[in-house]
Amino acid sequence: MSASAPAPGDACSPCDPDSADFHADDSAWSTACGVSLPASLRVLVAEDCPINQALACAMLSLWGITPVVASNGEEAVRLAAGQRFDIILMDIEMPVMDGLMATLAIRRQERGRAGWPRVPVVAYTAGDLARRPLMMRRWGIDAVLQKPCDAAAVAQCLLRWCIPQAPAVSA
Repeated sequence: MSASAPAPGDACSPCDPDSADFHADDSAWSTACGVSLPASLRVLVAEDCPINQALACAMLSLWGITPVVASNGEEAVRLAAGQRFDIILMDIEMPVMDGLMATLAIRRQERGRAGWPRVPVVAYTAGDLARRPLMMRRWGIDAVLQKPCDAAAVAQCLLRWCIPQAPAVSA
């Protein structure tokens, strides 16, 4: 199963397999839900609800991925400042700092760090952001993963934003 690469104009392109940032070890791929993903993907889950944290971790563990978990937006900003992530799954409604403000802060940090790629931020939310794509882009969010979601939806999200696509072969 393959996902399409982000279309031109999307805020984030897939990871570059030739860059030092793409660290997936071909021998460490796991398959679940008919999708293979590298266990080495670096995922930050910003989620305040312990039940939703456990669900996200359980889904990611299907591929051997062990995410870093932040319990609020402020913690997510701090973690994103000190570590490179392949993707951030960001709840929107959190205490201390909500997901929108946290995403803005992460985008500001990225502008000040030469050599660090722009990390895709996916709103992991039960809210209605999917119906408001312009607002979502203004806040720096690349996509929406609507809660509740299943492992197949998570896999498609990770494929779209983190896995380099093979270039098209021209005849």
